[in-house]
Amino acid sequence: MRQLTGQDSNFIFMEAANSPLHLTSIYIYDPSTAPGGKITHKQLLQHINERIHTSSVFTQRLRKVPMNLDFPYWVDDPNLDIEFHVRHIGLPSPRDWRQLCILVSRLHARPLDLSRPPWEMYIIEGLDNVEGVPAGSFAILSKYHHAAIDGASGTEIVSALHDTQRETAARPAVRPQRPDAVPADWSLLMKAGLNNIRRPFHLASVLSASTPKLASLWQKKDDAPASLAVPKTRFNNPVSPYRVFTGVEFSLDDFKKIRRAVDGVTINDIVLAICAGGLRSYLQHHDELPDTPLVSAVPINTRTEADKDVTGNVVSMMLIKLQTQIEDPLERLQSISDITRREKTMEKAVSARQMTDINLHLPAATLAMAGRLITATGLAYRTKPVLNVVITNVPGPQIPLYLCGAELLQTWGCGPVMDGMGLIVSAHSYNGKLFLCAGACREIMPDPARFSDCLQASFAALKITALPKQTKPRHRKAASKSKTTQHNKKSKHARKQHA
Repeated sequence: MRQLTGQDSNFIFMEAANSPLHLTSIYIYDPSTAPGGKITHKQLLQHINERIHTSSVFTQRLRKVPMNLDFPYWVDDPNLDIEFHVRHIGLPSPRDWRQLCILVSRLHARPLDLSRPPWEMYIIEGLDNVEGVPAGSFAILSKYHHAAIDGASGTEIVSALHDTQRETAARPAVRPQRPDAVPADWSLLMKAGLNNIRRPFHLASVLSASTPKLASLWQKKDDAPASLAVPKTRFNNPVSPYRVFTGVEFSLDDFKKIRRAVDGVTINDIVLAICAGGLRSYLQHHDELPDTPLVSAVPINTRTEADKDVTGNVVSMMLIKLQTQIEDPLERLQSISDITRREKTMEKAVSARQMTDINLHLPAATLAMAGRLITATGLAYRTKPVLNVVITNVPGPQIPLYLCGAELLQTWGCGPVMDGMGLIVSAHSYNGKLFLCAGACREIMPDPARFSDCLQASFAALKITALPKQTKPRHRKAASKSKTTQHNKKSKHARKQHA
């Protein structure tokens, strides 16, 4: 039995019918590399079943404390049913990229069953007409609740399910441990009473240790988060239960060339600059571009060696001005790079561990009530916004991975959205490629294909500006390989953007 932290518990308390808080990943495989050139559903099910015991995420479910008097616990599920969690479906006709995006959107919109271990996998066959993917390929869509994992721990789970060679590595047999008994209500209430007696004193010590650093941070008025003038955009409206998904594929080598050409920038800076350019173009098309720059929340992995076995969330957050008011893509990149360098210095002033401790020592009932209040009253979108979009960057392995001998070709991701935060953009790098993915509320972004085109055009413009020796025809070729939710049809306006 393991108790959730305050940070992880927030993802339980804040979940609502219109905003399930899970992470979705999509992996596309080429079965021709497997022995015999194909893989059966039975093989995949057996492979997953043999490896799920490498992580408690697969075998533990949520156990709430009565009346939310304390943070919930992860407890062993004595009735784990692998065939409930792993489903087998086919991609509907015409089996192209657009249809895959529609299917991903629908599956991502469905909440997880929190009475069971909070994860699901869908084996999706029939990706015959997805551009850039061999006929006969299949995908696996996996969903994990955000209370159970963050981006870094999710990457570790992926590594446990895959091999670095086509031949499936022989692993020592893991004998499933006998599940612990599920604790009774009276036992949880006794623990809650003791915890709630201790927490006020813990909170006082955490605040006393953090206050000097918070005060010194506040003195830097130019950099303080409170000084951010966050504009109200369409992304700050309430969200519906319906989702859209889209994505664009790039060569990671192009990002490295830009990094070498522009002094001081990082891959993450380039990701932010491309997203900024895409958002600028998208809002310009809708005649909604504000004069002040959009602000993005950027999660920062703060795991240490001591946290290597922690499956929950160990993250901090930076608020970054995306400089969407700057038209020139290179100038925008350099300005964002300057901001991220300052923010990283500030982020060290107040450690993520201390901020998490403040969350941990607040009474669980207070956090639960606050979560329900925010959801019921619409405070997240009725008040002045604190951010416009979330942009994450999850580095992945730069070597091929295999599942039952099938080579992993592409990896995409889709995060949760909430009232007042209707768009999340995720960058995933793998084996020399970078996949930029966007998930949004369908009412907030009814035209995800246009946003894909805007991201694609933003990258092309930055590449031309940062690498002036690069010719335009090569940019067109790179753009033609990118994925969008439109299937082989471009409007005149879209062609002008690509050019």
